[in-house]
Amino acid sequence: MESGQSDIRNKVLAPVFKRLGIIEQWGNGLRIIFNELQKYPEIGLQWKEPGMAFRVKFVKKNYVEAIENDQVSDQVNDQVVSILRFCSTPKSREEILLYLGLKNHFDNYKRHVKPALDNNLIEMTIPDKPKSKNQKYRLTKKGNEYKKIDRSGRRSGF
Repeated sequence: MESGQSDIRNKVLAPVFKRLGIIEQWGNGLRIIFNELQKYPEIGLQWKEPGMAFRVKFVKKNYVEAIENDQVSDQVNDQVVSILRFCSTPKSREEILLYLGLKNHFDNYKRHVKPALDNNLIEMTIPDKPKSKNQKYRLTKKGNEYKKIDRSGRRSGF
């Protein structure tokens, strides 16, 4: 984007999208988005290319300081946001996974609950005994703040 060059990543889909009118011309999309964002000075555009992927983020420039000072990992996904909604009172691992419609397996815990724990969005009620049968998870201050912000950086109703 910075160099003004565009590379077609999928040489099969790109011409199909062009014929269908989904795209106007190669390499134009981010420039259009960037120009449109000038109308909204409070929203920033971040992008990166991890490997063959391309990721664009829209962020509110002056969002909650706690989130800004300790960036929430890319692991935070919609499932984690659902956990934050659900854990307004302490919940067990089984309750959280059941709420997400998942079986109480360790792989599901690692994939969905652990990212919230690793990002300090939730915490254990018995941190010195992580494997306790009475273990529950509750929102941290950071989790509460993150819960108040939707994915675009605007205040959310959940």
